[in-house]
Amino acid sequence: MPTLGKLLVIWGTLVPLMVLPTTASPLTDFNIAILNIGLAHEAWIGPIPVAYAHVIIGGLFVIGVGLSFQALPRMA
Repeated sequence: MPTLGKLLVIWGTLVPLMVLPTTASPLTDFNIAILNIGLAHEAWIGPIPVAYAHVIIGGLFVIGVGLSFQALPRMA
């Protein structure tokens, strides 16, 4: 579990930083298109607009879960 915790802390830190360049817009409302998965013209899961504040909150949540996993005792 500590290894999973380390990975969660790393990804919880990196994902908001990877999304940060998409917010370089003069607009006040930042929406990031996430999960635009599918073929060329048919998206299975269309672009989901997510505010950057929610990305930060999600990253902090993942970091908290990762730190909790690191605090668990090692399994035998």
